[in-house]
Amino acid sequence: MIIGAHSHDLLPEGERIGSVTVTQAGVFGEHLGRIDIVDGEIHASVIEVTDDIPQHPAVLAAAAAAEADLEVSLDVVIAQLEAPLDCQWVAEMLRVRMDADVGLGIAAVLLERPLPPGPLHRRELWQACPSSANPAVAEVPGVQLAQMLERGRDPEFENMSNHALRGRARGGFYVAGAETIDPERTYVVAATDFEFWDQAGLVDADWDLGVRYEFPTILREAIEEQLAIEAHASLGRSATVPWS
Repeated sequence: MIIGAHSHDLLPEGERIGSVTVTQAGVFGEHLGRIDIVDGEIHASVIEVTDDIPQHPAVLAAAAAAEADLEVSLDVVIAQLEAPLDCQWVAEMLRVRMDADVGLGIAAVLLERPLPPGPLHRRELWQACPSSANPAVAEVPGVQLAQMLERGRDPEFENMSNHALRGRARGGFYVAGAETIDPERTYVVAATDFEFWDQAGLVDADWDLGVRYEFPTILREAIEEQLAIEAHASLGRSATVPWS
């Protein structure tokens, strides 16, 4: 049996694939999944969560306590920026972090807006980088990497969206560490799981790149870690140009 999620599918009675039952309870807590196993037989169903079902007081109290702790954490100053922190910086950060030849990404995932010079609070970073994307790396043949760069730099591509971006345009495409691409060479390419997802539009599903993901780290955590490393190492130099 597989209890699935994340793709937002609703399987009211599950789906049988060979000898495996796949279950999914939809999206946004609209249904509660139920699985009954009787004499070895699996029966899947869902229960609709309606507005007339009261929220449990203990859950509300736990959520309120967590929100209070979060507010304290978001107010922490995590860096002093001497220059704007932008998507190009994030692409380079990914390249260095994943020990890659090339770092790349789209603006809607990397950073929705540049962060200005001055004290950077964690709240500001989270607002600018709301993505839950994980850093990722793969070995990409030069011919395929050239296709990725061509697709990403297409103005039409920048204005497109998909369901994972919830209506937002992909935005600009940023590349670090690549000037010319040798079609005969294989490159180590760093990005996030989004850029390596075939539905994002940069790669084809049949490329079979063998992508490796950094779990459980998400992108804004990687950004904060790099800022802390550079602040310690530079002893006052700008954290926004750490690889010069």
